[in-house]
Amino acid sequence: MTRYLGIWLGMITMGVLVHPMALLAAEKNEKPAVLIADFEGETYGDGWKTTGEAFGTAPAQGTLTGQMDVSGYAGHGLVNSYPHGDPATGTLTSPEFTIERLYLQFLIGGGMDAENLKIELIIDDKAVRSATGPNDRPGGSEKLELAQWDVQTFIGKKAIIRITDMATGGWGHINIDQIEQTDTRLPQMVQNWWRKIGGEGRYLVFPVKNGAPMRKITLFIDSVEDRKFDIELPEMASQADFWTWIDLAAYPNRRITISIDKIRDDLLGKEAGFTSIVRTDTLPEAETLYQETDRPSFHLTSRRGWNNDPNGMVFYQGKYHLFWQHNPFGWNWGNMHWAHAVSSDMLHWEELGDALTPDAMGPMFSGSAVTDWKNTSGFGSSDNPPMVAAYTAAGDPTVQCIAYSTDGKTLTKWAGNPILSQVTPGNRDPRLLWYASQDGSEGHWVLVLYVERPKDERKEGEPIHAFYFYSSNDLKAWTLESKFYAADMFECPDLFELPILTADGTPAKNTNGKPLTKWVLYGADGHYLLGDFDGKTYTADGGKQSLWYGRVYAAQTFSDTPDGRRIQIGWANGVTFPGMPFNQQMTIPVELSLRQSVDTMDNAAHVRMFATPIRELETLRVVDKSEQRTEFAADEKCVERQNTKADAEEISLCFSDLTDQPIEMVIHDTPLVWDPTKHEIQCGDEANRVTAPLASVDGKLTLRILVDRGSIEIFANQGVVAMSINTQTADENLLTRIPIRGTATLQQYMSYPLQSVWP
Repeated sequence: MTRYLGIWLGMITMGVLVHPMALLAAEKNEKPAVLIADFEGETYGDGWKTTGEAFGTAPAQGTLTGQMDVSGYAGHGLVNSYPHGDPATGTLTSPEFTIERLYLQFLIGGGMDAENLKIELIIDDKAVRSATGPNDRPGGSEKLELAQWDVQTFIGKKAIIRITDMATGGWGHINIDQIEQTDTRLPQMVQNWWRKIGGEGRYLVFPVKNGAPMRKITLFIDSVEDRKFDIELPEMASQADFWTWIDLAAYPNRRITISIDKIRDDLLGKEAGFTSIVRTDTLPEAETLYQETDRPSFHLTSRRGWNNDPNGMVFYQGKYHLFWQHNPFGWNWGNMHWAHAVSSDMLHWEELGDALTPDAMGPMFSGSAVTDWKNTSGFGSSDNPPMVAAYTAAGDPTVQCIAYSTDGKTLTKWAGNPILSQVTPGNRDPRLLWYASQDGSEGHWVLVLYVERPKDERKEGEPIHAFYFYSSNDLKAWTLESKFYAADMFECPDLFELPILTADGTPAKNTNGKPLTKWVLYGADGHYLLGDFDGKTYTADGGKQSLWYGRVYAAQTFSDTPDGRRIQIGWANGVTFPGMPFNQQMTIPVELSLRQSVDTMDNAAHVRMFATPIRELETLRVVDKSEQRTEFAADEKCVERQNTKADAEEISLCFSDLTDQPIEMVIHDTPLVWDPTKHEIQCGDEANRVTAPLASVDGKLTLRILVDRGSIEIFANQGVVAMSINTQTADENLLTRIPIRGTATLQQYMSYPLQSVWP
């Protein structure tokens, strides 16, 4: 009885209680709907009046300039208070009409602001019903949703509709369409419905449908709240695009309860999305896991859900550890967790599950990890030094926190968090490193933090973006040492020292025979600076340079690698996989180096950063199926292959005898062009084209090309330029064409099929 009472008390639509007797009435003697307005005309219609500028002079025809894509409206026209942007204000009022049906319904979208953005039903000069839009935070959707008021107590009364936009900030607009009276009751939303989960299985399994209404699930372990998360939960289980899960291995024989913030009362049957959440010992879709049609063969992708920034990259207890920004409950960004995987070679990864989950301080944003060899934090011991990770808890306020591990499998959040209070709302992405004195006898911890400077805290023309440098002896208490303002370098800082190599790969030395090094300050956008760092202050030698171009963001490097290599992995942002249960991928791991080189574009000597795929990649080569050629027939004009499917492949090319004419190639149906007169390389079709500056070196052009499902990566002239391109290659009729002579001479051609890294 209590639960049914909960349904009745929860049957509220836009703040209006719906009595159960009204539900019965709505099912009898329903009359045709009465249209109040559909906004399909060239004007709002006779009797409609506007004030201010927000609503313009006529209905909008869909999405307006500068607005996110508007959807969910009926026909071609709608009320859209965005013609002059969010700052505009005003009202739109209907002519008077008589209430003739039990319900008044409409489509509504835009910002959530009950006081300044609303549609109201006015009777006798009093607002008796009101509703506002669904969006109360950055991002969101411009999709209109159906809403309804119970107005049966007002039947026979005169009324007007008033739509108000008095909001001037973000999401400061409202969208309305298809206002009508009806006797058909919409399903009502039950608030905070809960259910116990029976069984003793290891996995709690959830259905996900892309584009479904976002719902908030709360998980309780023995009646104690464990976590909250958003999920695009299908109304019916049969509508699921894929299934995802929470690993309950840490909670054996514990009582599991879940609640949902709201659910339609007509979906509480056995086949509804919420009621299909079960506990099981079997992973959903286990037979196809890692074998999906478009799963990349050798790039890291999440088992399920979205991935973006790599986090917490560290070599610890004999394994490479990679954490990353993860939405385990959806195909799109949001719900930020830290996923966790380990590997012995940075190619074959074992995903361990989510190591950090959202908490009262907010979702888990990006960060880093180190091995605390001296156990300065006290989280481990001298015999078992801990791994320590720093991350951003992106709540309100946004703060920096740490977590630790002594087993390499789990992370425990420090009870004393946060380690840094909010500097500005835009502070995030802490990067940890150990700074040692020249002889290694002393040292301290360094934390580099990205800080977005509010407009009112900077003078005209000053940079928005800053990196703050902190020091610590124990990873817990931090002191601000300096600030570095970097124009057009932002987010996810990385800081590391590299030796400078000569053009032939030997260490460069100063006049005293001491090896030359530089400190690299790297930003999420792929720009980097070379300079010096004394443990407290960074000093740049010159302007920013670029290494990566195209679909790469937020790249980070491993701490504590056993062989001293500086290995980098980035998020291949925008490499999408429509129709798959996962989305986005990581770039191939690359080894970074600094080299002296002469840039033929200005004939000047430069120290540049180079990226080359890690040597472990060679273990994936299928040598007995490779093609390796350095000699070509006199009448042979190109190497051409009609591929049968989009298999993974590595291609190496070297061109000489260069002319002023472009070298034009096709790699798995993707155009690739090097233009010597523009000193430029382009790859991708018109929608996905990536361009980078590239000159020849010693009269030659060398390219190393990695092809996988979803992407092409190019490393040009030993890696002075690295590119990542999004491709959606078909499984058959894929063409590869490489010219042998004409505009240049193909000196060397090698092609290796690459094995999959998945079981």
